[in-house]
Amino acid sequence: MNYFLYIYEYLENVFHTMFKKSSREDTIKNLTKIENQIPKRLIAKYLLKIIRTPDIYIKIRNEYANSLAAICICSYILGKIHIL
Repeated sequence: MNYFLYIYEYLENVFHTMFKKSSREDTIKNLTKIENQIPKRLIAKYLLKIIRTPDIYIKIRNEYANSLAAICICSYILGKIHIL
């Protein structure tokens, strides 16, 4: 099973349960516990595993920059709409 999919499904279930019934203090405590279960440098290890050539690195870097730019633009637009 894909490790990222497993983490996503696990966190989805935990967040749903946590936010449904918990107080703020319980939520912070649970989020800290979940954070400690995620291996350190998980994304860096994954990227090092999939990046085999400089071309792949450039492609992944460009895709990240494009998606980050899109998120920033959407956040800006939604923020402006929210203010109006």
